[in-house]
Amino acid sequence: MQTKQKYISRYEKTKGGGYTFCGWRLCITRNKERYVRYFSDKAYPTPEAGLEAALAERDKILSELGTVKPEDVVEYFRQCRRSAY
Repeated sequence: MQTKQKYISRYEKTKGGGYTFCGWRLCITRNKERYVRYFSDKAYPTPEAGLEAALAERDKILSELGTVKPEDVVEYFRQCRRSAY
């Protein structure tokens, strides 16, 4: 596994003694607005592949956020949520 990455954390949710979700959580906050996306281990061949997908998504969003006006962050995150799936 890689070292700690900004905006990305390992997320493992348990319920009843077994894991119900294992994967990566991407969370970016701008102007009190939050964008969160989960990258499940089940959706990728390895946990490292899920991390790479989360890193790519993070880098894409951060590069585009530089051109977004503060008052347009809500709409930008809304568009990101729609295109993520």
